[in-house]
Amino acid sequence: RYLIAHKCSLVLMSHLGRPKSPSDKNSSLRPVANRLSELLHREVQFAEDCVGERVKVLADHLQPGQILLLENVRYHPEEDTNDTDFAKAIVEATGAEIYVQECFGTAHRNHASTAGVPRLLPAVAGFLVEKEVTILTKVIEEPERPLMVVIGGAKLDDKLDVLNKFIEIADFVAIGGAMANTFLKAEGVP
Repeated sequence: RYLIAHKCSLVLMSHLGRPKSPSDKNSSLRPVANRLSELLHREVQFAEDCVGERVKVLADHLQPGQILLLENVRYHPEEDTNDTDFAKAIVEATGAEIYVQECFGTAHRNHASTAGVPRLLPAVAGFLVEKEVTILTKVIEEPERPLMVVIGGAKLDDKLDVLNKFIEIADFVAIGGAMANTFLKAEGVP
């Protein structure tokens, strides 16, 4: 909304799930474009891909305040390998001038959309990322007591450093989601 109010045209990119191929329509971001249109009360155009000439045509015709959502970057295996040519293809297709990272939960990933593209453009943290970093910093440096941390997700490796830090400072740590299975297995629970 801030960028729209400041007359920017927006190209949004994201991932959804772990599609095996572009024919996996359950991982398409088209429903996201439709819902975002409803939430913002304005059209969100949808590109059938995240690279290529058709994306370039759509992006080139964006007017200030218009939004284009790219199709799921994970339809391309180069996304997960942080392929430099794929990142360049995204930038070339979108004509992007600046990169705004607005997803704290994926900012650590070494993927083309989260690491490759920001290496090619001026990059900044969005307001949501800024807010999350501010809150986490306050919780770590000046925790209110009692401090309970609830952490979950599927990948323990991604959260191990954070988990260890919170074990040091929290009064109680609750682990849920698929990550809990690792701890249950270590305790002998099937």
